[in-house]
Amino acid sequence: MPDRTPIVRKAERYAVTRLYVELTRILQDSLCDGACEAADGECASLSIVACAVAVGHFEGRPMNATKIALYVEMPRTTTLRKLAKLVEYGAVTRQGNAYYLSPRRASGLSKATIDQLIRKITEAYRALP
Repeated sequence: MPDRTPIVRKAERYAVTRLYVELTRILQDSLCDGACEAADGECASLSIVACAVAVGHFEGRPMNATKIALYVEMPRTTTLRKLAKLVEYGAVTRQGNAYYLSPRRASGLSKATIDQLIRKITEAYRALP
């Protein structure tokens, strides 16, 4: 029998949770350009690591593998495997110990992808009570 425990702030939590899933899916599709054939949620974890690389690059303070692992709360060895896969996909480059968005990724997401992300954020905002 399903649990009927009332969910506190259900509408807000629903909007945020749905937004997270939708943004993750859009970023995954954009990240791998359809090349991501990983199973067991690897694409989601690749997206999180790629976003961490982007944060460091955007801030002008690129991160090394240890800082990325701490930032995303993932074991360093797992983070290194994800970074290697992102380099293989051409999404990330490594210079010394620091990771950056690849020139292709740094040049930006397509206008259609940005518009899709903004639309999802706007829809989530409007869904809030």
